[in-house]
Amino acid sequence: MSEAKHLEIVEDHGAMIEKIENPSEVVQLAAVRANGSRAIKYIYEKGIIPSEAVQLAAVEKDGGEIQWIPNPSEAVQLAAVKKLGSSIEYIYAKGINPSEAVRLAATRSNSLVTVLKYIPTEFQTEEIQLEAVKSDGDALKYIPNPTEEMQLIAVRKDNTAFEFLCRRILPSENVQLAAVLHSGYNLRYILEKTIPSEKVQFAAIANDPQALIWLLDSKCHISNELILLATENDGSVIKLILFKGRRIIIPNTAIQLAAVRNYSFAIKWLYEAGIKPSEKVKLAAVKNCGLALEFIPNPSEAVQLAAVKQNGHAIRFLYHSGITPSEEVKRAAIGRNKRAIIHTFKECEY
Repeated sequence: MSEAKHLEIVEDHGAMIEKIENPSEVVQLAAVRANGSRAIKYIYEKGIIPSEAVQLAAVEKDGGEIQWIPNPSEAVQLAAVKKLGSSIEYIYAKGINPSEAVRLAATRSNSLVTVLKYIPTEFQTEEIQLEAVKSDGDALKYIPNPTEEMQLIAVRKDNTAFEFLCRRILPSENVQLAAVLHSGYNLRYILEKTIPSEKVQFAAIANDPQALIWLLDSKCHISNELILLATENDGSVIKLILFKGRRIIIPNTAIQLAAVRNYSFAIKWLYEAGIKPSEKVKLAAVKNCGLALEFIPNPSEAVQLAAVKQNGHAIRFLYHSGITPSEEVKRAAIGRNKRAIIHTFKECEY
């Protein structure tokens, strides 16, 4: 059979080289470059030692093909790990200690975490470890004693890296800060190990006010300044403070004001907790959103006016409560939303 016919056969499926006796180098090259794996395996099984050019072509097509090459040169190793980083596993399996250049090339390719898993600890240079965590914070799991630089890189990329790190050691304050700035949720893992510094607490709450729940469930001292920061950024946090924590915290006026200015309906939770908000707090709530009037029992005329000036339709809550608004309040409501007049027409229905 001619070489041309052999080429026609292997170009459709490389593994068909198994059926060809004494394939030429041209045919071998065509086979390993074709679709279908293991062509290089069948070449060796025929007792043929393929040239480095054929070996390179095989691993450049699929890095995993290095598993069939008994003694790959460094050039072949490099080509393989550049194509598929985890193929370094096959190099170690052959009893070969790959050069640092090969190890680095592997960590810079895809599948970095998998690659690091296959590199024995004694061959993991700091440069290799850094390359791995820069690509994927999860690589920290395979580094026995990561430097603070590695920890910082990892936790800024991956929440699970910080969780894993906290199980192993107590991270430094710098690492804790980086972690909570990436995600306030990471505060939870610090609290499982220690009481975080005030600096770490503030950084976590500034990033995610809802992270306050972890502090409320701990024995950690919580300052009014920290609660104020949380409510200034997310008024709904007041619900956590009032009902979700293991301790009773009565928010002061400044905190109440911050909550309703950020989220008007937070005033509902104040009443449900048995707190009677001051006139100032009520006014702040309805000035932010007039519809918060629904949750204020027996509002003063000043509160009524502030509410309907913000949203004329808030007047309906007065009628719902059996309160007949003054003419001034009615005019203010209609002046804000002309369609609010429908509520005055329906007064008899309420």
